[in-house]
Amino acid sequence: MAGMLNLPCELLIQIFRDLGADLKVYSAKERQTDLARLATVCRAFHAATVPLLYGDAVTCRSAGRTYLLDRSLLANPDLRPLVRTLVMKSELDNGHVSSLTSVLRHTPSLESLALASCFFEGDSGFSPLFPTLLSATHIQHFAYGSGSRLDRLVAAQRILPRWTQLRSLRLHRVDPQDLALVHPAPTYRLEEFSLDNSGALLPENAHSCSLNDLLWLVGSPGALESFSLVHLALHSDALKLVTRLVEQGHATTLSRLTLLGIRPTLPLVERTLLDPNDLAPLFPRLAYLELADYNHNFGVHIEHPHLHFAIPSTLRTLVLHDPLDQHFYLPQSLARQRPTNLRNVKIIGAYPTASHSRRLQSLCHDLGIAFEVERNF
Repeated sequence: MAGMLNLPCELLIQIFRDLGADLKVYSAKERQTDLARLATVCRAFHAATVPLLYGDAVTCRSAGRTYLLDRSLLANPDLRPLVRTLVMKSELDNGHVSSLTSVLRHTPSLESLALASCFFEGDSGFSPLFPTLLSATHIQHFAYGSGSRLDRLVAAQRILPRWTQLRSLRLHRVDPQDLALVHPAPTYRLEEFSLDNSGALLPENAHSCSLNDLLWLVGSPGALESFSLVHLALHSDALKLVTRLVEQGHATTLSRLTLLGIRPTLPLVERTLLDPNDLAPLFPRLAYLELADYNHNFGVHIEHPHLHFAIPSTLRTLVLHDPLDQHFYLPQSLARQRPTNLRNVKIIGAYPTASHSRRLQSLCHDLGIAFEVERNF
């Protein structure tokens, strides 16, 4: 131990930075707990672990935790520039907003922020948190939502146009309808966009959002690398969505595309199906593709490819939700093309012991492709 204590602080930081790297299951909470314990061993360990404790994602799960974080930052100004990622997971309770407002004011290096929608329940204009967020124009990564019901983004639609440096936007259980009517629109250039409404109730007669509403959230064109849309009622279809992404200049930058459970609300006669074989020429850098069809009341939006699915030469990971793997004639596609860059194939919703799954597994094994089947429960 004496020899380790003689190591310079910079080297100790590098050692502790890899804490848990050799463990397959090691959560961020466990890592924070272990780092906190190391900080109590001695002064040398304390000096080496504090930058990691505050440099990792700081997660607050209660008003008490937020209050303690606020007190620490007020008492130790040297800690303030260390905080770069802040995750607020707790439900709203008394005193939480005031503590969070103070924390945001004293974290000048904050780049990533995750907030639950409960922080904006009621009239957000009277919340002390709102003006603080308006001035937090240095935020680059923002995650929002996860409430018990769809959030109308009343507060976020006033904040996002101010955040011109935003690069990543992840939304969960939100309702983006009518955002296209809001002015001014955001001017940031996102590299990652994700909207996931899984777990939220989407009534069949619910008003759906338009493509313009979605593009309002995406911001300025021409920078997207990852686009994900999960369980959304859309007054359009998948083909029109992909076409608009191309028209917005994202064709040459997009490398990850996820379209799951999009419910088109257009009349049947106005819907057009997305041919998956069109994706490769549209997105020449596509490396990750995940697709699931919405097959309720003929709400399909993905066409069965003719003969077989032409796997893009750049694709490294393919995730299909059953029964698209059969509709895409995936075994025939793999056997015919023998793709050299494809590294992972995952089928969600199929039975691992089904003959189709066993055949795919054997074929992927022969081609050196990792294969996985995940059941839905």
